[in-house]
Amino acid sequence: MTVNLGSGLFIATGGRWTLQIDSLSTKPNPAPRWLASRPVREMRMVHGGRGYAILPPASDARVTGDCVQSIEVVAPSGKSCGTSTFRAASGSCQTIGIRVGYDGTVASEAN
Repeated sequence: MTVNLGSGLFIATGGRWTLQIDSLSTKPNPAPRWLASRPVREMRMVHGGRGYAILPPASDARVTGDCVQSIEVVAPSGKSCGTSTFRAASGSCQTIGIRVGYDGTVASEAN
């Protein structure tokens, strides 16, 4: 998995975050320790580039469960700023996905 964040990339191989390539760099660096210690999840830059939204893992479309999804917001230093929980619908459903815009706007989908 490759995630384009700001002026560079984070790269995951073998189920772990392993590399960071900064813009205009000629060689990769190890992923930051705070990221390398986390499971591989989809990430998005938020709040005008001042943080990262760590999205929940993709749901199995065949599984119905609680219609709640959580997003963790992390500072560029790796410090967690907290978790926000969003309900896509009342009761049980199949969550399709949750997206976060660059400005922090959240959109969630469910069946």
